[in-house]
Amino acid sequence: MLRFDCVIETAPLPRRYQEAIELDGVRVVPVAKGADQSAPWGVTFDDAGEQLATIERLYFEPDGSIVWAKEDEAGQRWQVDGNLYDRGPELGYVQLMGRCPAAAFEQLLSVLGWPEAPLVFQLPRAGVVLEYDEFMKWARREG
Repeated sequence: MLRFDCVIETAPLPRRYQEAIELDGVRVVPVAKGADQSAPWGVTFDDAGEQLATIERLYFEPDGSIVWAKEDEAGQRWQVDGNLYDRGPELGYVQLMGRCPAAAFEQLLSVLGWPEAPLVFQLPRAGVVLEYDEFMKWARREG
């Protein structure tokens, strides 16, 4: 089960990296990302909302807010809350928090253009930005 509180953005290639750090007991390599590095998503706010609304048990509001609550195969309950934010017709960024299985998280990301869109995951509480693999390593942490 993944646990997370993140802001998802796009970032163009190539990216620069910082020194590895330990975050909540997990060693990760953050991205050195400047404020001007956001790239287009290739997905509009409206298209993302329409696709999200088709996911079973996911509730999407036209203002961009989402709630998705389910149980996994073992009966363990999980929930993801979040918001989509626009920048004109394009997505600007997406904020997600909660816990869910990795497959459910990847289903959300696919609506956002992943894996084609180069997504990065900002962890606001830690003040770091991670690429997908580093983020997933951190989100799978114990505890």
